[in-house]
Amino acid sequence: MVKIMKIRKKIEVLLFWYVPAYIVAGLAAFVFASYAKQVVDPSWIFTYIVIPLGLIMKHLDNVIIAIWLYFFAKQLHQKQILWALFGLLANVFAVILFLGLYFYEKMNPDEVDEVNAVQPKRKLFIWSK
Repeated sequence: MVKIMKIRKKIEVLLFWYVPAYIVAGLAAFVFASYAKQVVDPSWIFTYIVIPLGLIMKHLDNVIIAIWLYFFAKQLHQKQILWALFGLLANVFAVILFLGLYFYEKMNPDEVDEVNAVQPKRKLFIWSK
């Protein structure tokens, strides 16, 4: 029960950061699109500030999910870089898959232990220890 409460709090932290980032990204996309329509002469400000800022804002929610997955996977001793990259690409699907796999491992620990069992090292020489 305690583990489920901790995961619930972790998900609440994700939602606390994800929802505002999603709203800000949507508003920024609207503002940048309306600004781009009104620009008659695209100057350096449009090329070097507005376009990169728009791209960053467009993917802000993916970055939030990637950061959350990185730290949560690190806490659970999983491959945090892999999950963070998957979070950048797959967004909310990555969180669903991560939590699904986590709960599957918790419900079926015997199956997971058989798969992750450490194989004994092969001896190079007969007299090796």
